[in-house]
Amino acid sequence: MSQEESKEAPLTTQQVAEFGMELQQLRSIKGHWDGGEYNQDIDGFQGRKHVLLTILGKELGKPGTPAVKIFELLGQPDKSEALDSMVTFMPGPKVPKGTTTASQASTNTLVLVYNWRSNHDFLWFKIDTVTETVLESGWWMAME
Repeated sequence: MSQEESKEAPLTTQQVAEFGMELQQLRSIKGHWDGGEYNQDIDGFQGRKHVLLTILGKELGKPGTPAVKIFELLGQPDKSEALDSMVTFMPGPKVPKGTTTASQASTNTLVLVYNWRSNHDFLWFKIDTVTETVLESGWWMAME
């Protein structure tokens, strides 16, 4: 199924599971950004890894999605840290430490990072550690 096809029809549970398995296989292949040879399926824009991350990111990045579903389908993240330790490379403003408003609290927020091209371009999920659900998700891209 192409990315365009996934926009037209909702994915079945089986399709999502198959995409997850395929992505986990591709994540084990070293591309250019991880010290290997350039591989269009791994490194290329709209290559298979990029397409699968995009499709699964849309599917799993919806607020309220259980975090366990991300782990089951994508495997362990390439990076997983509390939000306050990741602000140096995550998009958005940096909230000063010591801010006490509930909307800015980061102690209950975990960010899961799934690399497309090393830490150059990646899909991220912001997780509420109390409810263990997705708050939001998005892409960080170097835009070169």
